[in-house]
Amino acid sequence: MVCSSTSYYGRTCYSCRNKTCADGGYDSASKTGYICSAVTYAGLSCYSCKVDPCYGLENKSCDYGCQTYYSQCSSKCQSCKTCSKVCESGYSTTACTSSQVIVDSSKKNECGDTCYKCRAKDDNCPSGYQASACSSTQVQTGTQKTEAGSTCYACRAKTCTDYNSAYVSSVPSGQTCTTVTSSTVGGLTCYKDCKAANLTCEDWVKANYPDFSISTGGSYVSGSGKVMLTGNVTTTSPVTISGMVVGPAYFNYDKCKAKSTPTISVTNIDYDGVTLNGGTLANVNVEYDPVSYTENGSSHAFCQYYGYCNSSMDSYTAQSFYNTIKGSMGYSSCSSYGDICSVLQSSTGCVDYNSNFQSCDTMSYGSCSCSSAAQALCRSSYLRNLCKNNEHSALAGYGTLKDSKINSQKRNIEVVVYPDGGTLTIEGTVSVYGLSRSTPLRIGDNAYTNTAISRRSAKLIINGTLELLAGRDLYYSANGQVIVNASGTLKITYGDWGGIMFNYASSSLPMEVYGKLDISSNGSGGKYANDLEFTWNGKGILKARSGSCIKLQNGGGGSNGGSGTFSFESGAQLSMKGSCKKASSSGSYTVKDNPSNTLYGAFTSHPSGFSGSCSNCY
Repeated sequence: MVCSSTSYYGRTCYSCRNKTCADGGYDSASKTGYICSAVTYAGLSCYSCKVDPCYGLENKSCDYGCQTYYSQCSSKCQSCKTCSKVCESGYSTTACTSSQVIVDSSKKNECGDTCYKCRAKDDNCPSGYQASACSSTQVQTGTQKTEAGSTCYACRAKTCTDYNSAYVSSVPSGQTCTTVTSSTVGGLTCYKDCKAANLTCEDWVKANYPDFSISTGGSYVSGSGKVMLTGNVTTTSPVTISGMVVGPAYFNYDKCKAKSTPTISVTNIDYDGVTLNGGTLANVNVEYDPVSYTENGSSHAFCQYYGYCNSSMDSYTAQSFYNTIKGSMGYSSCSSYGDICSVLQSSTGCVDYNSNFQSCDTMSYGSCSCSSAAQALCRSSYLRNLCKNNEHSALAGYGTLKDSKINSQKRNIEVVVYPDGGTLTIEGTVSVYGLSRSTPLRIGDNAYTNTAISRRSAKLIINGTLELLAGRDLYYSANGQVIVNASGTLKITYGDWGGIMFNYASSSLPMEVYGKLDISSNGSGGKYANDLEFTWNGKGILKARSGSCIKLQNGGGGSNGGSGTFSFESGAQLSMKGSCKKASSSGSYTVKDNPSNTLYGAFTSHPSGFSGSCSNCY
């Protein structure tokens, strides 16, 4: 209790009361604006209170967090954080509409809102479809919707049969038809009421191939446009073909197939017989005899015919006569021997010369003697012709050669077929004939470095069958390439220099065989017996692709220290000396000289990697 004293009539009296919270400095109840805590004082429940610093302060509610708090009240937010509702370029917080496609919705702005990238729905028709319905000259083959929901139509042009099941677009072989009025079939050329006909080959071609003209042969044939040749051509002028010259058998009509194959015979020493200038020669044979029968525009009775000159040479061949003159006289001592020497001294070795000549009565070259000045001119004329024959070919150029025979068997020429300036493609069956000293085909640079003709880079593509039937090899040189495709066959028959000679062939232009290569039908007794001959170190490559079939009889080797590469893929097949094996892995083999054998090289058996059995390979 709390008491106070007082004097009352001489006595000390006390006034007492119960204690209150205030007596202890406390409040009896909590107060607004204060922070109070309960305490016990004198058995009483009291409150100890102090001023609340947060009282009356606004506590802001923030969507994106508080920026600052009150300094006296850290529990209440005085200001809120702000943010950018802007989306990055190309995006918007506006959702895509029904006419749009959501491209991306994975991004948000600073405020956390979803950002949308939208594009308009594509209303373009896919490839092969059109927005408009098919026309009256078209047939609908399908429909498809765009993203935007539009209908697209697949259409094709109507054919004759679409207009009427009895109509045809071309006249069937051996029939005649009535032409349908074009306005009733959308401008097409259609035929009806077809029946068997008895047309000649010429009439059938005119009816079915109006773009072809027809030549009966003679002394001239045009090489431009499209020409069907039905008769032989004999000419002293070279023939250049930039269009198509075809024989009757080119056409699929029985009366055309039954006609004989026409021949273009060219006698000209100064030009290739036939030059393909991007054109096509099909089902037409070529005969080439380059020997000139006149000198300087005038005919010489003593040297008018090849046979007379040949019989007047004391049984010497042209090559032996050439070598005799060249070997016994030499270039340095030729000045006094007139016409013969002028041929040998010429920068090209193969040019015209004047008709002046000296007496040759006392001259003797080995066992070949000149009996008269006329005989000397005759022999020099023959030598000139031999040189000329080394320059020109029966057929040269680029284009397509199909189902034809190229023949130069009246006398030796250096190269019978010479691809030049582009790609020569072989289709069907093409046979190339030449004599024992002729190269059937050369690919690449010039036949001789002193030739007057500049040959260009070229490629030979064989899709059909190419047969080379001459005494020497296929000559494979720089800037040329041969590719035998899977449908193709290259068959080489040789009797003198071997099958294929790689002479400085570029390593970037290998010979590639996907189909068949047969060099097994070689003739007897030649200078070299290698099916594959490499004359420069590492400059020739033969690639046997998977599935190819190569047949060799004697193998391969190098000459004069040369070497090359036989490269093969797994699955390539190689028949060597009658034994055929398939490559079980890819690899390569260096083909080079065999020092112990001058005729055969070191490549006479299957390389490592050939162990499997062959199938469909000879």
